[in-house]
Amino acid sequence: MPRRQRRATPARIRPPALEAQLLVPAASSAAGSRPRRPGPAARRPARRRPILPPARGPVELTPWPWRIEADPGAWLSAAAATPASEPLLLQIDRRAPLASGLQQQLQAWLDPLERQRQLALKRPADQQRFLLARAGLRRLLGLWRGEDPARVPIVSNRHGKPFCPDGPQFNLSHSGDLILLALHPLRPVGVDVERQRLECNWEPIARRVLPAAELAALAALPAAQRPERFVQAWCRLEARLKARGCGLAGLERLRGETVIAGDQPGEWLWDVLLPPGYRGALACLQPQP
Repeated sequence: MPRRQRRATPARIRPPALEAQLLVPAASSAAGSRPRRPGPAARRPARRRPILPPARGPVELTPWPWRIEADPGAWLSAAAATPASEPLLLQIDRRAPLASGLQQQLQAWLDPLERQRQLALKRPADQQRFLLARAGLRRLLGLWRGEDPARVPIVSNRHGKPFCPDGPQFNLSHSGDLILLALHPLRPVGVDVERQRLECNWEPIARRVLPAAELAALAALPAAQRPERFVQAWCRLEARLKARGCGLAGLERLRGETVIAGDQPGEWLWDVLLPPGYRGALACLQPQP
């Protein structure tokens, strides 16, 4: 893995090729059991996961593709063993078919409030995306904590950010067919994914929400590149706000910044590499003492 990350040409951090080892039916381990101890081949990435670099602007990160029926134990073990490294980032594709009987299991993991929120969504696609995001999150947290996914305590702070009282730190986002789940043992994280809608009237939104440094970088681009760059800037802003857990209350402070996102001390920022038509960002913060 590349360790040097240059601001002008950001390094692309690629996950090791573990999919063949991990994409196995989840029935081999109980949903609420602790992560199994990975074998030697699965343990190697724990030593090679990049240590968090100095904050020097966004770099790039590729998420792990994950199906909920696959066993994520080796990923979770590696993430828990290297708390100074980047967050664990998983990607779920809503279009992937579920294993037989899994739909009912996912429904059983939701708590009553989550079921109510799911049923309040009008479109079946939105209901399914919500189910995959929340149930997938509960499975990961249950394995990490050694608990039944249905019993994992998830509460919200006064700004609406969900969290586990005893950790780990996590965040999720979904748009279109994609869902991103981010976890870290200690550091607050925020993630955002957006399906690109380049026909939207983005200029007034940019002037209202983006910091001056981002607006200047946007204006310096050729006109044809600006809509796509705006979507990426929006994802960065959302991820940073979500990591802080302060909602729109923190927007004014971020808008007053005079440097490009990712250059702040105690903050790390990644542009997430996703399939065509999607943009994403991941933020991670130094925990408060």
